[in-house]
Amino acid sequence: MITLKHLNKVYDGNHYAVKDFNLEVDDQEFVVFVGPSGCGKSTTLRMIAGLEEISEGEIYVDDQLLNQVQPKDRGIAMVFQNYALYPHMSVYKNLAFGLKMRGIHKKEYDQRIQDAAKILEISHLLDRKPKALSGGQRQRVALGRAIVRDAKIFLMDEPLSNLDAKLRTHMRTEIIKLHKKMGATTIYVTHDQTEAMTMATKIVLLKDGVIQQVGSPEEIYHHPVNQFVATFIGNPTMNMIPLDIKDQSWLFNQQPVVDAQVLGVFEHNALNLGIRSENIQFSTESAALKDYELQLPDWQVTLVELIGATKLIHCVNGETHIVVSTDNQMDLKPGETIHLGMQLADCHLFDHETGDLVTPQQQAMNSETVSI
Repeated sequence: MITLKHLNKVYDGNHYAVKDFNLEVDDQEFVVFVGPSGCGKSTTLRMIAGLEEISEGEIYVDDQLLNQVQPKDRGIAMVFQNYALYPHMSVYKNLAFGLKMRGIHKKEYDQRIQDAAKILEISHLLDRKPKALSGGQRQRVALGRAIVRDAKIFLMDEPLSNLDAKLRTHMRTEIIKLHKKMGATTIYVTHDQTEAMTMATKIVLLKDGVIQQVGSPEEIYHHPVNQFVATFIGNPTMNMIPLDIKDQSWLFNQQPVVDAQVLGVFEHNALNLGIRSENIQFSTESAALKDYELQLPDWQVTLVELIGATKLIHCVNGETHIVVSTDNQMDLKPGETIHLGMQLADCHLFDHETGDLVTPQQQAMNSETVSI
């Protein structure tokens, strides 16, 4: 188990790159640190590896405090974004170099290299130099160098960012397979939320050096704790519909759409109602949506994107833009008007000013709908 306690990284006395970071990573977990550039994810990874000095806090592996342990003695293997391969050495020598420096006997390191090459399907590349390899092959060699260390912990710092989209998809699958086969505890850093959602058993979402939410991909996607999480995770991003309250009714664009008793929110003046694109129903006839608790009419279609079997319908009402995801094959054209229907159970409420999650009061979730 990896335990991070009150971890901080401070630059210039008062700039926190990482602030009060607390986390437990269980054995054999695949944990992904995700967030925008500059959020502290790579800095945290480098502190775990011993490549970055800790300003404050403690790092444990099992019961061993690692703060003063040299990087080479931490039992951690790291895969870097730029592969860090020696260009003048063959693949075999790249894999062997670290083991030779640690004084491991040739017979042992040769066996480790052959085993790793077999796992990664690069046995036929051992005599080649990095310049003769494709991007995906170089990435496999970088992974191989981590495997031969026989480490219990793998740290990966945006290892796929230099690959093209098709190869990234393939290598995601390969890394997941490798993790299942090796069983090593893995912490993986990325700014790509697709990588986080498809690879992680646990996601740690950061912003400005602070953990925003920790959970499974499903928890993060379906139960975001604030508006930042809701809009960072998911493609298309979660739609946000601004609501204002007046006379016990919540208004959208000055028109009442739902009674405060129905929504169960009374102590806020302005909300953002969040809803995933796949949870919105649409129709060209408003009467077809009469069974939906929340009905928002008169949206103008601005763009229709065909994404395989799915269509993304972009539409606007006033200054609010939303995207509807559907497998409906209706032939909509830009300029047409559609009406939207939603169920309150699919909606997330956030304070307009702070972005904090707002929890509806329980008593009022079963009243009738008000629509315009």
